[in-house]
Amino acid sequence: MRCVAIFLVVICAFVLQALAEVQCPASGASDQDNLDFCMEYPELIEKCELKSCEGFIKVVS
Repeated sequence: MRCVAIFLVVICAFVLQALAEVQCPASGASDQDNLDFCMEYPELIEKCELKSCEGFIKVVS
């Protein structure tokens, strides 16, 4: 029974982490990291002010 409780806590932790708000890449992130972020979260490009994604935006739109 104790194992089941621990298992449920671990599963809940993973779910909560996945639902947490996505953070913008750090200012020191490489262009490749920023581009990966742009492809995964295109709706956050303007919010995060990612300059390295400007070419990507033109290709997508």
